[in-house]
Amino acid sequence: MQTLRKHQTVLLLGTLLLLVSFFSVAVFNGIDKGKAQDGQSALLPGQSLLPLVPDQQERTVTMAFLDALERGHISQRTLDRANSKEAFRLYIKKLDPRKLYFYQSALDEFKA
Repeated sequence: MQTLRKHQTVLLLGTLLLLVSFFSVAVFNGIDKGKAQDGQSALLPGQSLLPLVPDQQERTVTMAFLDALERGHISQRTLDRANSKEAFRLYIKKLDPRKLYFYQSALDEFKA
């Protein structure tokens, strides 16, 4: 049982790291282009946070993280599409168990 919890924790942390890195890029790119001072919007009109495109450094960090996770994790599972979907589902379930914070449309955007 504890091993299962450790697996879930590692998958949740990995998913969280990926989500944070993608969203931070979008936010920081918006701040560079817009004027995010004194409560003004960081995004220009017509500008969106999506689609997010990682730069070379983010790709390198992500690949290193995934490689370390696959080699160093006790289960030695690969992070394929099925495992990624399950990790995302568990992450959202833990993050918002009573479904108070996220609209379904926001979750659909995250999944895309």
